Amino acid sequence: MGKFKKLREERKERPRFTEEQVQMVIGAVKPDCRPLFIFIRETGCRREEALSLQPWQVQEESEMVVFSENTKSKVYRYVPLTAAAIEAVNTLPRLKECPYVFYNPKTKDRWNDCRKPWEKARDVVGLSEMQVKDLRRHYAIELAEGEATMHDIQQVLGHASVATTEQHYAQFSPQHSARKILKVLEGGKRSQSGNKTETSVTMTLLANR
Repeated sequence: MGKFKKLREERKERPRFTEEQVQMVIGAVKPDCRPLFIFIRETGCRREEALSLQPWQVQEESEMVVFSENTKSKVYRYVPLTAAAIEAVNTLPRLKECPYVFYNPKTKDRWNDCRKPWEKARDVVGLSEMQVKDLRRHYAIELAEGEATMHDIQQVLGHASVATTEQHYAQFSPQHSARKILKVLEGGKRSQSGNKTETSVTMTLLANR
C-alpha cells in the first residue's frame, strides 16, 4: 500500500458574498426571526450560540456578549456588540416563560434551527448557495480586511488555532492585496512629490539670496 500515492483532495472554495448580498438575504427573512441572523452577522457567532443565547450573556453596558457553555469549545469568550447587534437582542420582549433572547413568538420557545426561513429568503433573492455559516465567514473577512490581527479574530470566533481562522474564515478578497499595494505606491509618490516641492522651494530661496 505504501507504493500507492495518495490522491490529492481538492478543496472547493466557498463563494465570497458581498455586504449587499448578505443584506439582501437578511432583509428577505421574515421579521420575527430576522434579528437572529442580524445578530449572527454582527458577532460572527455560530448559529447554535445565537439560538441558545440568554439575556445574562448580553452585557450592554460594556458592549460585550459572552459565549460560554453554548460554545463548541466550552471556553468562555467575549465578543463586542455593535449597535445593530444590541438592537437585534432588544427587538423581542423578554418572556418569563422563555429563557432565550431569540424565540418563536408563536410557540414562546427557542427556534429549533431556523433553517426554513433562511432557505426561503435566500431562494427569494436568488442566492441559494448562501449558508448561515457564510455570515460568520463574512464577519471574519471584514475584520481581516479591516486589519484586525489573526490572533484577535481567532479569539472572537472561538477557534482552537489561528490556522483554522486563516484557512477557512479570514480570507482576503483577491482585490484586497492589490488595493493595499496601490495605497502604498501612491503614498510613496505623494511623499516623493512633496520632497521634490520642498527641494525646489529651497533652491529658489538660495538663488534669491
